[in-house]
This record gives sequence, structure tokens and C-alpha cells, in this order.
Amino acid sequence: MKIKQTAPLVAAIASIAPVIAPAIPVILAGGAALLVLNWLFSDDKAKNKPGNTQQTNPESRDATEATGAAAQIPSVSAVKMRENAIPIGASTNNVTIPLPVPIQRNFITRENMETIFDGGKELLTRKEAIEALKRLGFGKTAAYAALSPTGRFGTWLRLGPNRILTWNG
Repeated sequence: MKIKQTAPLVAAIASIAPVIAPAIPVILAGGAALLVLNWLFSDDKAKNKPGNTQQTNPESRDATEATGAAAQIPSVSAVKMRENAIPIGASTNNVTIPLPVPIQRNFITRENMETIFDGGKELLTRKEAIEALKRLGFGKTAAYAALSPTGRFGTWLRLGPNRILTWNG
């Protein structure tokens, strides 16, 4: 939040605080009482405890009695591993980790602007200047930002009559 927004919020809360303050202990006590009652009268949680081996499905009970185990843990070979995963204990001497390719960013420079305006000799419309920057490999958004009067090169760009751009670099 901005400072101008925070001050009215604090003032609004401060004005209702004396009204709410007496009710806070009552609300907390009521919430605690509900939690205690829920804990005392619930029996659903006893069935779902991790240590409880009692099963409700009779078919699974028969299968458990036949195998003699409450739950079977799959063997390591049954667990599907990712293809590029390195097993625990494997030698990592011959493993080469590919480095991410750095993002190459091309920034429009003064030299690029001087190139499209031919050192200030060329007069271009905004559309022609954008096409020239696109031919140099820059994107349309970057070109519009560079040619903006309030942009990076706004000091050296002049907008003449008929919306013609000139370069005074």
C-alpha cells in the first residue's frame, strides 16, 4: 500500500478499535471452546491415525492376512526413475551437466540510430525508422520505445513537420 492509502486505513481502524476491543476475548474463548468440543466428540480422526492398522474394507483385510503385511512397499526396481536421474551412490566423475544458454539481448545503441538516420542526413517517418530498426534485427516494441520522444534517444530525436523524425546526434 502507498503511504497516502495507509494513513486513512489506520485512522479508520483506530476509530473502530474501542468498539471491537471488548469483543476480542469473547471471540477467542468461543473459538477455543469449539475446538475443544470438536476434539472431544469426534471419532473420525481415530480411524485415520497413522498407527491404526484396522481396515474397513473386508477384501483388503483378506489380502493383508494372506501376505502377512499391513502394506507392501514397492521394490526399488518397480519405482520408475527419470531417465536423466543419477542413482544414489553412482559415480558422478563422468557426468557433465549442460549449462544453460545465456539469453542474448541486443540493445539499440546510438550507433544503430546513427546508422538508420545516416548520421543525421536521412529524414524518416516513424514507420520507416521502425522498419529500418527491424532490418537491423530489433523487435517492433524495442523500436517503438527507442523512437519515443520520451524514450532513451528522445534527446537526439526531433519530430519535424509532417511527423518526420530527424537525428541530431
